[in-house]
Amino acid sequence: MFDAIKKRFGEWTGKKEPVPEFVEVQEVAPSAPSVSPEVQAAMAEIKALAGRLNLPETVLRDAEKVCTAAMHRGLHQGNIKPVVAASVYIASDRRQIFISFKNLAAISGVNSAEIKKNFVMLKTQLNI
Repeated sequence: MFDAIKKRFGEWTGKKEPVPEFVEVQEVAPSAPSVSPEVQAAMAEIKALAGRLNLPETVLRDAEKVCTAAMHRGLHQGNIKPVVAASVYIASDRRQIFISFKNLAAISGVNSAEIKKNFVMLKTQLNI
């Protein structure tokens, strides 16, 4: 096949110069974007918390989006559990599934005042 292309190349150019060699290009599969260990831990925590609360998949995805945005902006201040709990609260509130701070605190193991503080912080910082 390459011989035919080389012959045609010489005919088109009308030159007797050496024909460039064709090199087959090996395609490389794109790599997945790397996710930091903190974000992976937060996603696992969200899935566990959503499972304990029997929340639908839509709330789980919304909570993951909110928490990921917070983590990328550096709003977690070292401890991810309050941010995860506040993200779940925001996501469930957006889907009109109402959970009290007290119940969320009992299930997540995070103080309800800490959840409220992170809830307000996420709402203002992420413009939700």
